[in-house]
Amino acid sequence: WRASLQGDERGFEGCVNIGCSAASLDAAASFLRHDGVHGAFGIHPLNAEDWSEDVEEKLLGLMTKDKVVAWGECGLDYYHKEERGQLKDARLRDLQRRVFARQMDLAASMGLPLVVHTRKAEEDTLELMTRHWPRNLPVHAHCFT
Repeated sequence: WRASLQGDERGFEGCVNIGCSAASLDAAASFLRHDGVHGAFGIHPLNAEDWSEDVEEKLLGLMTKDKVVAWGECGLDYYHKEERGQLKDARLRDLQRRVFARQMDLAASMGLPLVVHTRKAEEDTLELMTRHWPRNLPVHAHCFT
């Protein structure tokens, strides 16, 4: 596939491809067959409703692949696009919190770095990370406000 790159693309050194919804995990994993493509997998906060025992098992299986370098993108997103303000639905906020905490616990148990997404949710993100994330493991703040 590298032979198909043109011009400046030929300078491609590598990337981390992220699968962050239940529907995207298999497609994102398929890119790992390419030279220079690594992976990170998790459930994005806007996809928290995807979380299930089956999805958790799928993620745990993906984490055993050689080219997986992190867990994520996961976190909290309290921005409500339609209202251009804070998400007020307590049920969705609680679901995001539970899914984020579970993913941190799983990633930490495997010693994997974490890719964090936090938007309009900094206090809750820091509170949960303080309780669930070991200080000695790396974090990549992918999205933040």
